[in-house]
Amino acid sequence: MKTLEQQTKQAAVFLIALGIACIVASTMSGCGQGPQGVQGPQGPAGNNAPTSSVDPDIQAIIDEYPTALDQGINCTVQQVTGGQWLSASSPGYNAGQGVLTLAGTARPYTLKTGFNQASTTSGNNSIVSSNYQYLLTQWVNYKVVCTGFLILTQAGIYDFDVNSDDGAILTVSGTSGLSASYTLNNDGNHAMTDKATNTGTYLYPGVYNFSIQYAQSGGGAFGLIVSYILNGSKSVIPGANFYH
Repeated sequence: MKTLEQQTKQAAVFLIALGIACIVASTMSGCGQGPQGVQGPQGPAGNNAPTSSVDPDIQAIIDEYPTALDQGINCTVQQVTGGQWLSASSPGYNAGQGVLTLAGTARPYTLKTGFNQASTTSGNNSIVSSNYQYLLTQWVNYKVVCTGFLILTQAGIYDFDVNSDDGAILTVSGTSGLSASYTLNNDGNHAMTDKATNTGTYLYPGVYNFSIQYAQSGGGAFGLIVSYILNGSKSVIPGANFYH
């Protein structure tokens, strides 16, 4: 007869051996279970599936803003029949050249591509709707006004830059408690001229009022490029950041 101590030791050895066998077997079929089947394909994504082509950061800001926003900025284009200045209060205003004289009606459109028209003497002006390109040839000189919202998705130190032929006046201001105000005056009849604000203002992500006036006057070349300078790095403002 085995003693109680011998029986206890034998039982312990058996349990240890069984545990090792279980571990080894689990890599093949699972301990105490039949063989595991092949994992089936995953089902379709649920509520996390993408539902919009809008950048998630921009969409989050839109969702928080109290006014429903649509992509693109509202603009008008109108014939200029005289004058070369957008405003008589602009620095360097020449009374002999005078402010713009407008004719006809301002024709509305929505611009979704942003302002990135390099200086040229021929072809289309990309800041004007394709519906009105034929008018630009007839008019020679014209004024464009765009107003809406600029959405900034990154916090940082901002300035703004306008490179234009001919004049342009840009304003940017905060909304919903976002305290900021920029005015950049690049008015007058001139070749492509680059000007930037020099405020170095820290801005939070959010929705900002945006407006720009632009004039092609005196014939010849035309161009308008609008950029922001974020933490010292300048880049053209993406068209996807403009809303109305």
